Amino acid sequence: MRKNNIYLFLFILLTIFSVDYIINNSIDDSDIDKDIVVENEIVSEDIITDLAIKNIIVYPNRSDQKSIYIDIEIQNINGDETVQVSLSNANNLIGSDQISLKSNQKVYFQSFLLRDNIDFKSKFDVKVSSLKLEDNIANNRYSFNVSLESDNPKIAIISGNLNFNSMAIISHVANDFDHFIPDFETGIHDFKDFWFKRYDLVIFDNFPNHIISDKWLELFVRKIYSQNTALILSIGNNQNFDSLIKLSPLFGVKIDSKEDIANISKRTFFEKNQFKSVLINNANFYEDFFNEKKRLF
Repeated sequence: MRKNNIYLFLFILLTIFSVDYIINNSIDDSDIDKDIVVENEIVSEDIITDLAIKNIIVYPNRSDQKSIYIDIEIQNINGDETVQVSLSNANNLIGSDQISLKSNQKVYFQSFLLRDNIDFKSKFDVKVSSLKLEDNIANNRYSFNVSLESDNPKIAIISGNLNFNSMAIISHVANDFDHFIPDFETGIHDFKDFWFKRYDLVIFDNFPNHIISDKWLELFVRKIYSQNTALILSIGNNQNFDSLIKLSPLFGVKIDSKEDIANISKRTFFEKNQFKSVLINNANFYEDFFNEKKRLF
């Protein structure tokens, strides 16, 4: 109840300032991949050298239920040498491999298959050895916990702009959920915690409200497919149409124009192999949500 009161306060506050926010905060992040933002300053990539762990995906081995995969995404900026990637569990080394970097290749993936001697109650640690000219080595390591079994589903709600649908969703999902909302000043989401956690269900609430890059979509699809995450998207009034087109194949529909949305049914269920998704084509579904919440979710 306390969590819902907090979200209700945030929703009321956002409603009051929404008009002023829209007028004064127009964000164009189309070039965000070209530079790296460091302490509110833009630093050109050609003058720094850095390695960073950007994403960790944990998922079961479908051919052997007693083993798991851990995939690590590493971002490389101007590195041109061989580095060591190591994985530890309960302070014991359980995996290690080398990656030969090239300065013109930015993204690398390292995968470990784990079978024996794993303590799931203890933390896992990933470390990447530093480059010769690297100053920031804090992002070369990351610690995390792994839990592939849970009695309650893990849910992530990603809101573009808070609205009446947001309150309906928040009021009726399980208590164990993470809510990602845009920063009030910049309008940009912080997805760092999202990439490092596993979810059973992701709900797009009036999101995307801005253009999403092809790289972001590629990583998102890789994450939800590998982790067997279900997906719900509600079509809202403030979504970015170009981004909606990019996401439409995940719901088994084809959208080329805004007129196509009118031909989509109120609820569209899509399933491919083990992936499941639901598209809600009703910007005001909160009006009948309380009478149909069991059938809706």
